[in-house]
Amino acid sequence: DKLKEVVGKGNVSVDEKKGQIIIRKAVDFEPRVRARAGPTAEFVDKGKAMEILRDVAGVLEVYSTAQVAIEGHTSTKDSDLDDYAFSLARNRAAKVKAALEELGISGSRMTAEGKPGKYGTGKKGVLMR
Repeated sequence: DKLKEVVGKGNVSVDEKKGQIIIRKAVDFEPRVRARAGPTAEFVDKGKAMEILRDVAGVLEVYSTAQVAIEGHTSTKDSDLDDYAFSLARNRAAKVKAALEELGISGSRMTAEGKPGKYGTGKKGVLMR
């Protein structure tokens, strides 16, 4: 079936008890240095990111009524948790949401939220619930 096929690729898995899509291979973002760059979110390797997100979209096609919360995370220290950090985390989530919309997932099924530093995982990346 489609879910086994998608999960079998190794990019994603599904935790049905927690209601989470686990992204097994990182969707990496370009690092941002505050003094030199705005809080824009760009994939390090768009091709690789889209391959992983294509599998996420495949899972969302199987669970066609699921609502998805996309969380953007950063590795920001507590002392640096400011508007920039929140904007960067939010922009990462929005970038993933936009990519999933490009892959045919309705934007009305998804929300995008930024959780920098201790408010999220404390690591850069994206989580889907």
